[in-house]
Amino acid sequence: SFLYNLLFLEYVVFYFVKLFSGSIKSSMDFLAYYINNPQAFFLIGRITVALLATFSVYIIYLLNKRLVNRFSGLLAASFLAFSLLHVNLAHVIKEEVIYVFLLLLSFLCVICARKNNKLFYLAAFIIGVAISVKYLSILGMVFILSGYFIEKRSVREIVKDAIFMCLLTIFGFFICQPLALFNISNFLGTIFSLKSLVFDKPIGDSGGPSWYL
Repeated sequence: SFLYNLLFLEYVVFYFVKLFSGSIKSSMDFLAYYINNPQAFFLIGRITVALLATFSVYIIYLLNKRLVNRFSGLLAASFLAFSLLHVNLAHVIKEEVIYVFLLLLSFLCVICARKNNKLFYLAAFIIGVAISVKYLSILGMVFILSGYFIEKRSVREIVKDAIFMCLLTIFGFFICQPLALFNISNFLGTIFSLKSLVFDKPIGDSGGPSWYL
């Protein structure tokens, strides 16, 4: 998943920091360091999630400030900052905080796109990254396209930009989930299994898909 790829990149950076600082001399030393001190690796992941959770609060503030006013932004940010679920998820290395952060960031791009239409493209790319975290993020494309269609545009421009945004979304997904491209049959099997889990069981049943929705 995207989270594993992100952690892998962080651990690679951590490895080179330890290597250039002289703390370790080889990859075997790094493995021994992990075995003897795994807390450092857990801390890297937890700091990453905590930072993204904090940035989400600020993005909520910016969204509401632009849509309503500064007071509304502060109120919305306070609700998120003191949300028990948000605070709890910010303490664990899981995808939910990353998923929320990316969706909020894409929504902020859409809100700001009135002054710069190219931000729609950035929002589409971010949605692709968010889909690599949780497939449900694809619904964010509805918000992006809705914001785009508000402005009066020619049919040719709409078709061209819609195709380009979809391609950017696909690119954002595969750049963060390259294994899905190299093992497309397994990826499609996962998609169809999630489809059956969500739609073939009534909501609320034991083991049902209510948490997906």
